[in-house]
Amino acid sequence: MNYMGIGKYIKAYIPHDLDDYEKCTGDNVWFIVPRSLDLDELKVGERFFGVLDNDIDYWEGLLAEESVVLEKTKKGYIVPFDWLKKNYVSC
Repeated sequence: MNYMGIGKYIKAYIPHDLDDYEKCTGDNVWFIVPRSLDLDELKVGERFFGVLDNDIDYWEGLLAEESVVLEKTKKGYIVPFDWLKKNYVSC
């Protein structure tokens, strides 16, 4: 599906484990977020939703076009590890 009419692309990390999450590392992949979302106004730790633009091999069942929670960090954006553990199984 093409979300470009309603969204904009951002890169965010999908951590493999808690250590990746704490270091803000992992797989760096594309997400689509609403155009109306002002990323500059978000505070560190604030969460929002995005749509995953790639299939992910490490987290079973996490596929493109899924709505995913994202979190702003000092280094960029990341999928919160607690949310991943609650919703998916790591391979």
